[in-house]
This record gives sequence, C-alpha cells and structure tokens, in this order.
Amino acid sequence: TTNLNAFQGYRLYVRGNRSFNIAQTGTNMASAATLRATGQLVTGDVTYTTTGVSNTATGGTSTFGLTSGNGNYSLVSNPYVCPIDWTLVQAASSNINTPYWILDPTFAVSGYNVYVNWVSGTASNVLSSMNRYIQPGQAFWVQNSSASPSLIISESHKVPSAIGAAVFGNQQKPNRIGLTLHTMVNGNMENVDGAVAVFDNNFSTSVGSEDGMKFMNGGANLFIKEGNTDLSIDGLPMPSVSDVINLSFSQLAANTAYDIQVHGADFSAPGLQAYLLDRSNNSSTAIGTTVPAVISFNSGAAGNTANNARFAIVFKPSNTLATTYVTVKATKAEQGNKV
Repeated sequence: TTNLNAFQGYRLYVRGNRSFNIAQTGTNMASAATLRATGQLVTGDVTYTTTGVSNTATGGTSTFGLTSGNGNYSLVSNPYVCPIDWTLVQAASSNINTPYWILDPTFAVSGYNVYVNWVSGTASNVLSSMNRYIQPGQAFWVQNSSASPSLIISESHKVPSAIGAAVFGNQQKPNRIGLTLHTMVNGNMENVDGAVAVFDNNFSTSVGSEDGMKFMNGGANLFIKEGNTDLSIDGLPMPSVSDVINLSFSQLAANTAYDIQVHGADFSAPGLQAYLLDRSNNSSTAIGTTVPAVISFNSGAAGNTANNARFAIVFKPSNTLATTYVTVKATKAEQGNKV
C-alpha cells in the first residue's frame, strides 16, 4: 500500500515466483519477474537539500532530502526516465564529493552485497561496468563535503544515448591497476570485491577529491589503506621506484582459500615494473599487461589479522632500457667532414 517516492532511493529484493524455496534455489531467479511502474513522469530541474526536494516543472516538493553533516551519505535516485551524467550533476551541485556509490546487481551470483563506486574515471572494481552514467530510476549514494549540501539534477544532465551504459556498458579506461578478490561460491570461483589504484600527476598522495571511500560489503572486503583511511579507489600521482600501495582486508572467512587478481592491462609507467609483494614470504609477482596476475592464499585461522599487512603493490625499475632520440645540428665546417 506504500506509494514509492520518485526522489527517494530504495533497496529492493525481487523475489519472483513464490512457489520456489529461495533458500534452495540460490541467488538466481527461478523464473522471470517483470516490474511495472505507473505515475507522473518527473521532468524539470530537481534540487535535493537537507530540508527536502523541490521540482521546478511540477512545483512539487518532498520532505525526503539529504542527510546533514559533513562527510555523511544520502541514498537518492535518478528521478528521470533517462540516464544522467554524474560528472555534470556533481559539477552543478554544491558541497557534494566527487564519487558516487551503488550496490552493483551484477555481483548477485556471489551471494554477497557488493558496493562499487566511481571517481577519477574508474569504477572501484575493474570487473564492474559501472561508469559515469546513472540509469533511469537507479538509486545511488552521495557524500557531503560540508554540513550544507545541495544536489542538483537538471534536464541538461540527461544523456539518452547512455541507456544501459551504467551497469552493462563500456568505458574509457584511465591509467590504473585493478585488484579483484575471488573466493569459491557454490562450486565456482567468484569475484566478491575489488579496489583500484589510478594514476595521474594531478593527483596527490593525500586523501582528496580523486579518491573513493570504501563502503564495506556484507561479505569479504578488499581495499587500499591510505594512512588511516580505507579507500576503494586511490587516486595517486604517477609512481616512482620504491613507492608502496598497501592492501587490507576485512571480514575474510577463516581458513578459506582466496585469490587476488591484479589487472595491469590499463597501467603504463615507462621504466617501471609493478609487482604484488607478499610480505609473508617476501615474494614478488610481476603484474603483466595481458592477463591478470593471480596470487592464491589461505586466510588462516586468524583471518584479517594475519593478512591485513601481508600484501602490497611495489614498483621497481624495469629491465627495458629507455631509448632517447637526440637531434644534432652540425656546423658548416662539420658538415664537410664524413663521420
């Protein structure tokens, strides 16, 4: 009997055919389910503040709005029946941080609740197709950068050509190293979480607008530790020899086999080779540019405690010598001599 609010984000569980025991059928739908929506389409600019929501086209308002307080999060929705470009929304808004977060539905096979965020041109899991386009009616989280945020979604932010792109589309990839965590689920090795280091000399090693805070999943978590801050996306300047990116975990199941896959296909740093360092035995695995490097480990009885300081990405000089071409202009006297 509850009417849904077009401006509010919801987390829905679509059960499907009720004759099936969902405890036995697993995470896949036993039969097709169709959702239908009725009501007035939202058009015109929409403004979210801590006091509520206003809509210019209808003059309508809603008591649902943004959570107040610096650093706090709000679950909102794309109110249009059209994709919107998050980069345009964030730029038009006030006191809203640059990342946004979703609960990615493509990870349902793992049985985990997997949160993915997007900033600095990348999703926090390189196996997710999340990008800058938020789909019609899709719920997402935003974070305040001050106590008085204002989120503005306008007609000019619509991108009709991006239909389906946020979850299933392709994206232009930045210079990055992706890390994905895998474990056995229902007899298959499944991706259950991920993190990304993305490189640009406009970024810094301190936590800033290029970074994405880690949302902890209900299951296992993999993230990058920047000081005391947990990041799913770590924006960094281009690496140098001896730079270290420390990895951490939470909620690892005890005595369980896990794989870390390191995706280096989108990484380029002339003169450098990236490695995944395992401090437990001081071994290093080179991160290639064609297929992911795979490192298997067992969480052990201690789980997170035994593994939190175990793995890191390090950078060493590559074996390939750089070639420098120099143009030399000879004097007239030298031009007469044969070399």
